[in-house]
Amino acid sequence: MKSVLLAGAGLAATLFAAPAEAQAPATYWTCSYIVPTAQGAGVRMILAGPAGERTLAQTVYLASFRTADDIPTAFVKSAQYKAAFGDYLAGAGYATISPTGEAASSGCAFATTAAEADARRAELTSSGRGRGLRIAVTPVSVDWKPEAAPEPARKPTAGPAQASLSLFGAAFEDISAQTAAFLGLDPPKGAAVMSLEPGGQAAAAGLKRMDVVIEVAGQPIAKAGDIAAIVGRMRPGFQAPLRVWRDQKAVDLSLEVPPGLAPAAPAQARPRLGIAMRDNAADETATEGAPAAGAYVAEVMPGSPAEAGGLHPGDIVVKVAGAEMAGAAEMRAAVAQAPAGPLAIRVWRGGAFRDLTVQLDAP
Repeated sequence: MKSVLLAGAGLAATLFAAPAEAQAPATYWTCSYIVPTAQGAGVRMILAGPAGERTLAQTVYLASFRTADDIPTAFVKSAQYKAAFGDYLAGAGYATISPTGEAASSGCAFATTAAEADARRAELTSSGRGRGLRIAVTPVSVDWKPEAAPEPARKPTAGPAQASLSLFGAAFEDISAQTAAFLGLDPPKGAAVMSLEPGGQAAAAGLKRMDVVIEVAGQPIAKAGDIAAIVGRMRPGFQAPLRVWRDQKAVDLSLEVPPGLAPAAPAQARPRLGIAMRDNAADETATEGAPAAGAYVAEVMPGSPAEAGGLHPGDIVVKVAGAEMAGAAEMRAAVAQAPAGPLAIRVWRGGAFRDLTVQLDAP
């Protein structure tokens, strides 16, 4: 396979060699290693006058290859290929340590057609701007595939390690403190969307590159693996509420949970409460005496403290620990601040108020 420097913005010129003879349908792989090289702020001119613009420069190392892996095997091998690609780059002398001190991010994604692989490479290597952020990408093609890779010892890298996750047609990465500060997200939290498959579920839900997912169904996201752990417990077809950080403000979206979802990350500790909620709407509780405010319980996760405590979908939470709940935001804050142990919750259900007790784990 030929190694090529991709010099133009948005170009993805790596070619797959044609097979010498007929083979089984191939799995097309794109391994990427993204190294932040600079961050800064500049000024650009618009009709109304000068405006601030943040710049993120990064070098993207790319390796493209084909294997005969089937889909289940590819899911297992993606993490192996990712680690082997990082080892190869470090051992071969590539500049894998960011001068900004920020950790690099990496991943290996597979596709079933060459067109899908081309689209992923184009997404990873595209420079562009939007929502006050300019991304300047220097893409470099690397002649590597797992079968031919040497096995050098892994070199230490600067900054904390970051985990990655591919799910719903998107690649998510843990967010570092530097990136969070750059995006105006304080305190640091969430999982950043590094790339999207055109036409995938994540793109259909409205997610965009450089969004940071900070909540799924009311549950806070601290790292990329939390997304799979939370969504993996939901029933297929459920419209899971997402809250993302975009352009320095929170944006609410909705993602349909696919059938047969197998979380790509190890199971995480169960949530403190375990419900999907939203602000109560009058038309949902149009019965005599129904509360006008409160948090509407849209989903209760199996095995959660909420299920054990007797919360049901359709409940309206009006009080937590004796405090009135105006909506979902107040309830999230109340649960987050509650100590471990029994938590008193009052709900409206079936035309009457009910008092429940939920046993919370330590935060």
